[in-house]
Amino acid sequence: MPDDLYDARCGTTDSEMIFLTLLPNGLDQDPDGAMAATLDAIGPATDAGPIRLKCVFSDGVQIYAYRYASDGRCPTLYVSGLLDNGGVALASEPLDGRADRWTMVPANQLFVLPAQPAANAA
Repeated sequence: MPDDLYDARCGTTDSEMIFLTLLPNGLDQDPDGAMAATLDAIGPATDAGPIRLKCVFSDGVQIYAYRYASDGRCPTLYVSGLLDNGGVALASEPLDGRADRWTMVPANQLFVLPAQPAANAA
């Protein structure tokens, strides 16, 4: 990670460190390639345990999601079908008690939730 991004850290969470590593790896131009490069930078599992990762981020238009595990046991992440309010959600577990309206986000590939058209204001 470049020094300027390291110095820009506000906290100590792994999620912030991963996001700041994604940025110089090309997140704004190639989110899939940035994720691959970031996973390479994180490196393989160690004696301390496997690498497991679930993340959701946005470019302000689309929402991206990714789940990965070096041991194949990825953290769960689901995308909903159309919800009662007309929206779509990403969540660790189905939120509304209707598992039939949720689909597991595929492992080890970038999932893109396209922009939803805005509802017309009355």
